[in-house]
This record gives sequence, C-alpha cells and structure tokens, in this order.
Amino acid sequence: MPRSPEDDAGKSPDQKLNDTFVAQLRNAVDAAQSGLLTYESLRNVSEVIGGEYGDRVIFELVQNAHDAHVEGDAGAVLLKLVIDGPKEADLFVANMGKGFSWENVNAIRNVGVSSKSVGEGIGNKGLGFRSVETLTEDPHIYSQPVAKPSDAFDGFCFRFARRDEIQAQTEQIADVEIAERVAQVLPRYLAAVPVSSQSNKIRQFAKDGFATVVHLPLRSENAVSVAREQANALADIEVPLLLFLDRLSSVTIEIHEAGLVKRRTLTRRVLDRPKPAETSPVGYEIVSIGPGTRRYLIARRMVDRTRLLQSVEASIAKEPQLARWRDWQGEPRVAVAVSLSGSDVEGGRTYNFLPMASEVPSPIRGHVDAPFYASIDRRRANFDLPLNAFLLDELAETAIRAAAELKPISKEIGRNPIFDLAAWSPEDVTRLHRASLRAGFDWRDRDVVPTAGSMDSWTTFRAAYIWQEQGYKLLRVRRLVKAGVEDVADPSLDSQRLDRLHRLMSAENLRSVPDERELSDWIERVAKSLQEDGSALRTWATLYEECRKALPTVSALRNLASKSIFMTRDRGLLEAMTSVGQAPVFVRDATGSRDKDRAPLPPRPWPASSRS
Repeated sequence: MPRSPEDDAGKSPDQKLNDTFVAQLRNAVDAAQSGLLTYESLRNVSEVIGGEYGDRVIFELVQNAHDAHVEGDAGAVLLKLVIDGPKEADLFVANMGKGFSWENVNAIRNVGVSSKSVGEGIGNKGLGFRSVETLTEDPHIYSQPVAKPSDAFDGFCFRFARRDEIQAQTEQIADVEIAERVAQVLPRYLAAVPVSSQSNKIRQFAKDGFATVVHLPLRSENAVSVAREQANALADIEVPLLLFLDRLSSVTIEIHEAGLVKRRTLTRRVLDRPKPAETSPVGYEIVSIGPGTRRYLIARRMVDRTRLLQSVEASIAKEPQLARWRDWQGEPRVAVAVSLSGSDVEGGRTYNFLPMASEVPSPIRGHVDAPFYASIDRRRANFDLPLNAFLLDELAETAIRAAAELKPISKEIGRNPIFDLAAWSPEDVTRLHRASLRAGFDWRDRDVVPTAGSMDSWTTFRAAYIWQEQGYKLLRVRRLVKAGVEDVADPSLDSQRLDRLHRLMSAENLRSVPDERELSDWIERVAKSLQEDGSALRTWATLYEECRKALPTVSALRNLASKSIFMTRDRGLLEAMTSVGQAPVFVRDATGSRDKDRAPLPPRPWPASSRS
C-alpha cells in the first residue's frame, strides 16, 4: 500500500530516507519476482540521459544552485574543486538558497520528476542531476532547512547505496537470487540512504552559512580532467553567466591544485531601474557584471500567457514532452540585454537562462533570453518550433519597444545601445514586421538611428544614409553636417554597426548610400558652406578634387548641372552650366609659372569633358 504524507509526519530526515529505501527494495523485489523489466528500463534511460549533458555538468549544478533561491534573493553559489592528484579530486557546489525538502529528494531519485513546475526556475525536466554520472558514481548531498551558520547540516543528508549495500539489504526480505537481481538492475538513484557522518570539510560549508552542498568525489583521471576543464571554462566564460540570473549576486569558482588556488568571482549587481516617461509593459534595469565593470541594460517583458499556451499546443505534435508546459506556472518573461560599456567585445549570445552554445548567436548586438524549448543540455534549440518562434517574436517586440522608450535617457546610457536594441539581424526583418504589427508602429519609421551632429539627432531606418568618409579630406561627415546635410548615420556607431545598418536596409530594399543626384546636392551645400566660412583657395581646390572622387564619371558629374559650386574672384558662386549655349565658366590653370612683369593670360574654359 502506498505511503501517505501522514505516514511520514514527525519522522526525521534519516527515518524518511531509510523507510523509503526499504519500500523501494520491496517494490523492486515484487518486479523481479513477477518478471517485470521496469527497473532495467529505468536504469537504461538514466544512463542515456546522464551522457547527454557532455561538457555541461558544472553548468547544470550551477543551474540547480540558482533554482534553490527564490525571486528577489541576492543569492550566492560556491564551486570549489580540490585536486589532490591526477586521479583524485573533490568537487563541491554550495548555495545559500533553500535547503532540500522531501520533494527535492524525490525529484533527484526519480527520472523526469522535477520538484519545479514549468516556469518556476531554469530546470523543470527532472533530468539535470543525472549529468553528475559523467564525473562520479558516489554523489553526496548535505542540506539544512535554511541558510544559516551551523555546526553541521541537520536536514536531508544522503548518498546513493552501492550495489553490495543494495544486495545485503534486499537479502533481508528476499532470497539471494532475487537480491542479486535487484542489486544488478535497480538504478542507484532510487536507493537514497542517509549519510552517517560529516567531514570537517563538509562542516565548514555549514559553518559558512550555506543551505546545501553537493559533494562529488572524483576518482579517475578522466573525471578529474573533465572537472578541471569545465571549472576553468566556467571561470573564463566569454559571455556574462549571471546576466539573466536575477536570483544570484555571485558565483565563486575556486580551483585548488598543487598548492595554488585559482579564484574567480562572477558577480551581478543592479545599479538602477530606469523608468520610461510613459507607462510601459517593459521593465528595465542597469546591472554591473563582474569581474570588471561591464554594465548592461536589460529590458524584460511579460509574455501573454494565452498566446504562449497556443504556441505550446502548436508545438506538441513535434515535441510531445511539451504537453507538460500546458501547466505553466509563474509569469513567462523574455529579456534583451545590450552593453553600456565602451569595450563590448564579446559576441551576442542566445540564452535559455544560461548561455546556449556559441553556435547560437543572438539576433542583436547584445544578448537575448527566453524560456526556449531546447535540447536536454540546453545548448541548442529548434527555432522553427512554433513555441520558440513565438518567443523570438516576443523578444523582437520587446527590443523595438525598448529602443523607442529609452531615447529620453540616451545621454545617460549612450546612443549605441538604442541602435543595438533596434537593429536586428537582416535575416529577421520578417520577424520585425510581425513585432511591429503587434506593437502598433512600423519599425522602419522609428527614430532610433543616431545621426551625426548632436546627441539629440536621430533618423529612421527608412531615411538613413551611410557615408564612407575614408579617403576624403573635406567631404567628411562633420563637414556635411555643418553644411546642412541631414540623416547621415553617426560614424561613431563603428564599422560593425554601420555594416549591420547597411545590410538591414538592403534586406528591406532601402538604399543606404546617397545616389549621384543626392551627392550633387550635398556638394552644393558644402560649397555654400565654404563660401560662408570664407574658406581658403586650397580648401576649394580640395572640394573640386573630391567632386571627381565622389562623382567619378562624366555621367555622374552631369548631376552637378545648375549647382552653385564654382567660386568667382569676388567670392561669389556660379552654377555649373546646363547647356553648351550658356556662357562658359572659365578656370585658371594653376600649373606652371608666369612672369609677374607680364600681363596674365586669359583663363581657359572649363574642360568640355567635364561640362554638365
């Protein structure tokens, strides 16, 4: 008969573990005597799942440590790897969240049974802890109800019985042959037993106030090597691990080896929560990510639950496991983050709370996070799956809303982040159109492209120009702006952002560079600006040389017809002639020398090949 919660009332953690162990053995004996293969199947599934996590074992342990905290916590995680030799080490992962409950114990014991509902944390499949099989056969868990300094852990402290222990215990209720069979096929994770003692190393974690510590003894060269590699990879991760983990304030990684300690602390601290001028469904925070002083602006938005569940239903045929997502708990959210630091060198990454594989880049120059349905190890996802496509659409709407709403504080956060939020990958223009339709505006007509001139000057994707000023001395963006040319993208966007702007406009069949007619207008504006400035003759000479560079053919130069670009002796401006019948414009040849005592020769007509 199944045990009820009332049966366990008043029992100590050790009693619950022992009673459950015996009950599990009785069940396994019944299965063995009946010829059922239930436990063989469970063992095989567990072994397959454990191998699926590959090089993400430590990531999974950090994820579990994060989920032990609750919303609003400034939690802390310590990952400590102590290497005593090529084949001997100990990995400890401790957290200051909630201690282990009986529900948590059962979630670890049973494959696919999570104590976390979908939407309540990162993990929810009940599979992640199986990944430790890559490193050890003897994981230990020590816990206390709440995080506080204690002499020892007094909550659920357990390990998993060895095969010989399982057989010896089973022989008390069945014959030797059945006991051998049970010991062979019973998954060890179903055989949780109390830990009778705690070493000084374990007690120290309790004294330091941790609620839980997972201890993995590593007893093979491969296990030590894998743990070292993964711990170093976590310490040296190229993207911000804690960016979207708002329940944590720090993750410390320590590697003790050969008398040396490598210590690196990853931190997350909220600096500000900007408020847009109008009521918005988007929430904002500025966070500092350590080590270092990298700052990011994060925009978060709640996702409409009805539409989320509709996308789940549309995905179940391809991914039957998504049926569990019908019972989504909590508020579904998506988030985008852009750097506020000048040296934002890391590539954008897509997150599923934690960063996914490097082969899954972000659609913006920044990072995006959503509860995507991903592979078991959360490194990859099928973004054509209706659920994931829906979440990407929600991210796009969040980003373009944020770009418009944050413009009033662009002087504080800079203009590049505004552009980064709005300038999605050119491959995502269809997604941007869908997001715009939902948001009620056309993304192409939002003033989110910084233009040269002042911090307050912006233009739209539809109207922007990109001017490649390299190779010009006079026709540079600053001079163009002074002459009154508008909508020129600010060169300080840098080459990568300007390239993204160009490709995004091209994807929409929008021209990002001025045509010959527009260039001729620009040149006339510059000529008038030079006239107003009383510029030196040498500057005018540079203008005419650069006219030939900007308009390199006779056909292109014809666009200068009727443009006032020629400076006269009295510093007036003459139009380039429009037909052969008009009075010619004469240009003195500046080459050679003449005798100052002789009268000057008349100037030559402007070469016919260059006439408009």
